[in-house]
Amino acid sequence: MQHTIHFPDARFVGAIDPDLHMPGVAIWDRILKKWLCHQSISNDEVLGFLHQNYKRSELVIFLEAGWVHSKANFRGGFGTDAHTIAKNVGENHAMGKFLSGQLKKAGFQVVEIAPLVKKVLKVKGKWTPIGRRHVDTESGIKRMNDDVRDAVWIVMRYR
Repeated sequence: MQHTIHFPDARFVGAIDPDLHMPGVAIWDRILKKWLCHQSISNDEVLGFLHQNYKRSELVIFLEAGWVHSKANFRGGFGTDAHTIAKNVGENHAMGKFLSGQLKKAGFQVVEIAPLVKKVLKVKGKWTPIGRRHVDTESGIKRMNDDVRDAVWIVMRYR
């Protein structure tokens, strides 16, 4: 199921799943109907990569913004494990906010979206085998890590 397309004039639909080190990035060409990018790119290279390969006016970027949820870094659990998970989630949120700000400042169209509901495809923040196969089949991409898979999932909903 595709969501409403917010930017019908944009030729390229991109998505970024923020990560502290290597966010997942996916770009779909609406005219050629094919993936142009589905990879992890280091945070310090994302802006340069997008500037070098896409016109700002032709690309809309959907950025997964988990911080829009209340208690966004709460994942349950107890003790050190819960603290570590919350810390990692918080760091990823901070990097996502930083990337969003940098991209907007550079003139890119950025839409911060809450993480999409994945139901049985993703449990406790991890893609299930069923979820991996589903995204692989629907996207036609056979090899990707979970951050890229999240970005591809977003693009599949907005392309």
